[in-house]
Amino acid sequence: MAEIVVVDDSQLIRKMVRKLLEREGHNVHEASNGEEGLRLIDRTGPDLIILDLEMPDMNGLDVLKRIKSEDSFHKNTPVLVLTSDNDPRKIVELLNANASDYVEKGTPEEVLLARVRVQLRIKELLDELDEKNKKLQRMAETDELTGLYNRRYVMRRLEEEISEAYRHRHPVALTIFDVDHFKRVNDTYGHTFGDFALKEIAKIIKGSVRLEDVVARYGGEEFLVLSPSTDKKGAYRLAERIRGLIAAHLFKNRTAETRITVSAGVASYPEDEAFFPDDLLKTADRRLYIAKERGRNRVVWEG
Repeated sequence: MAEIVVVDDSQLIRKMVRKLLEREGHNVHEASNGEEGLRLIDRTGPDLIILDLEMPDMNGLDVLKRIKSEDSFHKNTPVLVLTSDNDPRKIVELLNANASDYVEKGTPEEVLLARVRVQLRIKELLDELDEKNKKLQRMAETDELTGLYNRRYVMRRLEEEISEAYRHRHPVALTIFDVDHFKRVNDTYGHTFGDFALKEIAKIIKGSVRLEDVVARYGGEEFLVLSPSTDKKGAYRLAERIRGLIAAHLFKNRTAETRITVSAGVASYPEDEAFFPDDLLKTADRRLYIAKERGRNRVVWEG
C-alpha cells in the first residue's frame, strides 16, 4: 500500500482518481489547490504525488518547482502530472521541471493505473538503492569488530570540528586511549578473547560519552574520543572516568576472565595551540606515551 497525494481543483477528478487508487489498495489524500497540496505533502510524506497542471492561484508547474527544489524534503518523490493541455512546449517544460511523467485527462483508467504502478515501482527501487547506499556509507565509516566509527571517519570529523571551533571560538578536545599490555592479553587468552575485550572496551567508552561526542577505533587496540565544545579539563575528567570504569570491569567470557587497564593522552584546541588535526593528534599521542612511561593505567593531559 502506497501513500498518494492527489492535488486537483476539480472535486470530480479527485473523487475519480481516489476511487481508482483505493481499489488498488492505496491510501489517498486530497488537496484542492497548490498551497493546501504542499502542506499535505509535508504532513504525509507520500510515495507518489498526482498533480493537476491547470489550477488557479498556484498552478501545477509552480507546485512542481517547489516540490523539486534543492532544499525540498520531497525532491525525490515522483510526481505524475494530470493535464488537458497537450502542447509539446508545456510537456517539455514539465519534464524539464523534473515531473516524472504526465497523463492527459480523459486517458483510460487502465493507462492511468499503469503509469501509477510504474512510478511506484521506480520509487520502490530508488528507496532500495538509497538504503543500500546508506548501508555502504555506514560500512565505509564503521569498524567491523566494535561497531564504532573507524579512522577514516574520525579524521574527517576532526577536521570539521577544529574548523568549527576556530570559526565559533569554542574548544574541542581529543583523547587517545590505548589498552595496556594488549599483546599479553592476546598471547595469554587468545585472539578471540582479545577481540571480546576490545568490544567490551568499546561499549564502556561509548556508554560514557555524550551524543555529540565521536568515538572511534583508531587502530589495533587504540580508541579515540573527539569531544566538541569541551576544554582540556572536561576531557580529562571524562577520560579519567572511562579509565576507572575499564579498570573496575571484569572481562569475562566462557573461556577466560581477567582485568584490563588503559592509558590515555588528552589534547585540546585552543589550549594546546594545536591548530591542525595532526597537531592535536600528535599532542594527545605524546601524552599517551608519557602515561605509558609513568606506569600505565593513567590519563595524562599535560606535558
